[in-house]
Amino acid sequence: MPAKNIKSVHQRITIGYWLTQSIDKLAINGIRNPRLDCLVMMEDVTKKNKSHLLANLNTELTKDQQVQLGKMLDRRFNREPLAYIRGFKEFYGINFQVNPDVLIPRPETEDIIDIIENIKLAPDATILDVGTGSGNIAITIASRNKLLRVSATDISSKALQTAKINAKLNNAKIDFIQSDLLKNVDGQFDVIVANLPYVSKRIPTEPELKLEPSTAIFAEQDGLDLILKLIDQIYAKNILANSGWLIIESHSHQHQEIADYCSRFGLKLRQTTNLIQAFQLTM
Repeated sequence: MPAKNIKSVHQRITIGYWLTQSIDKLAINGIRNPRLDCLVMMEDVTKKNKSHLLANLNTELTKDQQVQLGKMLDRRFNREPLAYIRGFKEFYGINFQVNPDVLIPRPETEDIIDIIENIKLAPDATILDVGTGSGNIAITIASRNKLLRVSATDISSKALQTAKINAKLNNAKIDFIQSDLLKNVDGQFDVIVANLPYVSKRIPTEPELKLEPSTAIFAEQDGLDLILKLIDQIYAKNILANSGWLIIESHSHQHQEIADYCSRFGLKLRQTTNLIQAFQLTM
């Protein structure tokens, strides 16, 4: 359903007029942060920052700007994620190309980068990112430390195509592997990172989430299926080096069950944030 076109009786549309009308339209359709979304779209089209826009509300938009903003507003009105409309999402200060083939990076996942940087690793340590999606975790790690040897897997060939583009754009050297979890992965790694699907299919979700790839969001067994399978494979393939680290993202209510399961395999919980758990192999 397209958003109703914004028209002015005076045939001129200013920044302030467009913002007021557009914010109202998005709010009516249940958008959580309509003001911020409208300002971001306005920034992209006008190439001016929020402060400039708010200080120049009487500035008239060009016809081309009105057309561009109208198209973006229609898409957001229909609950398409803003990141897909813009074509990119920032993660740890880096812009990553995103599209409906990959999950949109979330700010909570940035804790993974902080944890890794606080671990005492050898300069050329090996790191594996399982389920890389857009490549945001692996590429951020590799970009911040060029000596680390970083590999990344995903079951989706389309996701890997996007990740490879992002790696090239950020001059990050990553060994990409198409694999169902660790099926096609050999060798040992000092750190294994996994932001796998962990949302239960029984949990109600917002319309925006339905436009992201379901295979990157939902998992069986109340969301724990792939995480537990990964832990099984790590043990079976002896793929985690002695004293190596396993860093997993999941819901906080899943943390205890994951910690109990990891303990069976000598993985001791070392650190926890809102969504992240860091385990170290102690056997």
